Amino acid sequence: MKKLLSMLLLVTALGGCASSRMDRLEVTTHAFDNAMRWSDFGTALSFINPNVPMTVSPQHLNNIRITSYEKLGVPAVNEDGTKMMQRVEIRFVRVESMSERQLFDEQRWEFADSRWRLQSPFPNFR
Repeated sequence: MKKLLSMLLLVTALGGCASSRMDRLEVTTHAFDNAMRWSDFGTALSFINPNVPMTVSPQHLNNIRITSYEKLGVPAVNEDGTKMMQRVEIRFVRVESMSERQLFDEQRWEFADSRWRLQSPFPNFR
């Protein structure tokens, strides 16, 4: 919980200092990427729009460790700079079986109420 609050305070502070929407996007996605890389799912989940349905249970995430998180290609930003799409490759291990798997996640980010939020569901680590 302390780690989550620290990360959110950092994102808020850096986001408040950012001079443009794109600077805020960079800060936000960097914080999200780091949370994912460190398997800090509590923090990562805090970036998702609360109206997006939860597709994975928090208990299931306790069994997952990220081994690689890589952005693929260049993110696509719409003309007015309020929406962004990016694709990432996530490699992960299920702790109970120690088997590594791979998934591709299509992330949709949107700027509203002075902040960027993830609009796509959280990856379902199957």
